Amino acid sequence: MSTISSLLPTTTSTSGAANAKALRDAAAQSLVSSLGLGQFDVANISKALAEADVASKRQYLTDKQTQTQNKLAGFDLLSNALNTIKSNMDSFRSSSTFNALTATSSDSTALGVSISGQATAGSYEVVVNQRAQAQTLASLGVASQYTNIGEGTFNLTVGGSTKAITVDSSNNTLEGLKGAINGAGLPVNASIVNDGSGYRLVLASQQTGAANNISISTTDSDGNDTDATGLSQFVFGAGTNNMVQTIAAQDAAFSVNGLSLTSATNSVSGVIDGVTLNLNKAQAGVPVSVSINSDTASVVDQVQGFVDDMNAMREVIKYLGSYTKDPEDPTKGSLRGEQGLRSLENNLRSFMQFRSSETGAIQTMADIGIKSNLDGTYSLDTAQLTSALSSDPEAVGNLFSANMVTSDNQVTYKGSSDNTVEGTYALTVNQVATQALYLGNTATGAATDPITIAAGDNSFVLNVGGTETNSLSLAAGTYSRDELSRLLQTAINNDANLKAKGESVQVSFDTTNNRFQLATDKFGSASTINFTSLSAGLSTNLGLATGTGATGSYAGQDVVGALEKDGNFYSFVGVGQDVKINSFLTGAPRDLEFSIAGTATGSRGDVTFQRGFAAQLTKSITDMMNTENGAIGASITQLGKRDADYTEKLKEVDARYERALARYTQQFSIVNSTISGLNSLRDSLSSSLSTGSE
Repeated sequence: MSTISSLLPTTTSTSGAANAKALRDAAAQSLVSSLGLGQFDVANISKALAEADVASKRQYLTDKQTQTQNKLAGFDLLSNALNTIKSNMDSFRSSSTFNALTATSSDSTALGVSISGQATAGSYEVVVNQRAQAQTLASLGVASQYTNIGEGTFNLTVGGSTKAITVDSSNNTLEGLKGAINGAGLPVNASIVNDGSGYRLVLASQQTGAANNISISTTDSDGNDTDATGLSQFVFGAGTNNMVQTIAAQDAAFSVNGLSLTSATNSVSGVIDGVTLNLNKAQAGVPVSVSINSDTASVVDQVQGFVDDMNAMREVIKYLGSYTKDPEDPTKGSLRGEQGLRSLENNLRSFMQFRSSETGAIQTMADIGIKSNLDGTYSLDTAQLTSALSSDPEAVGNLFSANMVTSDNQVTYKGSSDNTVEGTYALTVNQVATQALYLGNTATGAATDPITIAAGDNSFVLNVGGTETNSLSLAAGTYSRDELSRLLQTAINNDANLKAKGESVQVSFDTTNNRFQLATDKFGSASTINFTSLSAGLSTNLGLATGTGATGSYAGQDVVGALEKDGNFYSFVGVGQDVKINSFLTGAPRDLEFSIAGTATGSRGDVTFQRGFAAQLTKSITDMMNTENGAIGASITQLGKRDADYTEKLKEVDARYERALARYTQQFSIVNSTISGLNSLRDSLSSSLSTGSE
């Protein structure tokens, strides 16, 4: 006898009504078969009838949920493709991608070069005559690293900063002195070397350059501060050199296109704009050629990748919107007729029609070699693109990237977001950004050269941008005012606290007003500078004082101004020279970022913000993927809710099935019980009748 389960449909193509009829037919057949046996197959008949009750509804809901899930799978494929193309276009959002430069050296073993900022194409001849060196000193040998070396005060100066180290019974050995020096916070490393004839203290400056030399003076407990015994055996400088200089401190000496230059380090930036030179090897008189050229190869590769992505995106749209189905992949054709797919297709069609606001020869994709083929795909003429990049890389960049055209070359675009409204805005600067300035007082000691700095009366603490230096000391000696400016600047900029915060200063001497002045390198209201501690000698001889400085000193200030369009003003207060528009007013260029250099206030011309095609498409993708009102994102949200609704309704169908199954099971069990009773009565009557006849 056939079972109900063997008659259940095995495909989802059968309609709900057909399923219900098949199940009821199976139940009828089971009933007929059961009558011949005298008992009903309660389990199978009940199941068949319960299944027949819900088959039509279940099949309808299942079909609808399958369709919904196929659409969700299609949108998932589309979303992944969109996220990929959006990610690949990130580099196109900046015009700097198309202005990329590459630096090459004809002899990288002697001179390394790299792009480190806004460089300009050009060629240079560089001669490295001398590399910068860090000074190294070695003491005379002693019997052991634990030999008594004397006591007193060990005054160590490195790069203009001095620390007085007390040497007593707790550290009066080479080992103890080494530890004290390494813990003094100066840019010097102390070590002990055994050269076979004795143990020697070796001091090595951590920084190259002539200004970072090491000098040592002592106050020796034996009463003689210059002889080669006791603590004074380590004296070096001021005419007494009891230590041996094994490597001299020196600046690098080199020339660029015949111009002689020096540097305290072997990594030199700023000599050639946007380029860092690494002086790897000295070759006096031997020129090395440096070439700064457009990196067209990498740009061509990226644009080719963009074209490939556009072709791939076209294939995805074609597949998801197909009129034919693929039994192996239900996502094919799953989004045919969907608004989100049509919106995306329309956006991509605008690719070849896009025109930038440039007025030159490069305004469209065709102008840089991107062509539309007869089959609807795109191709790239790399030779034409290379030519366009060579002639006007900025115009090529403006076809793709968000950009800002300014009438003032001291106003520089830095960034934007999808919220930034395109348009032309008038720029007004009410207050320019400045660095903090500290002015010293006119002082008798600073009136004429030279100026003498006395030992023990030469310390100070400076606060720059809220960060205090360690207690710094200038090396005792006699200096010209310019030498003293350099010494003071080196000591400050070598401070570990300031280095950790990226703070630095410029120190100079104003001969007109006969005073020292210090300026921070950072702009903005966070830029401050003042002395918090000064020894009396420095205060008197240099005209310096704690506090905010003499009249005319000032803290830094931020740029303040506004953008205006159609009578609407979008005010800003920058951070130093950097501006970000935070206005939420309608039409505001929100999130537009730019910097304003220079000292001019008032009108600074116009700024025009515009998006290239890649920037527009990126914004369009973001908008379409919005889960509330985006053509794609909102559809995904609604389909997800619909899928969840079908799941809940199928649960209700399951509950209805269980109730029907219980009801049919109960009914047929009662029928079976009745039939069983009748059969027993029949058998009893038959037996009685048979006995009576005998």
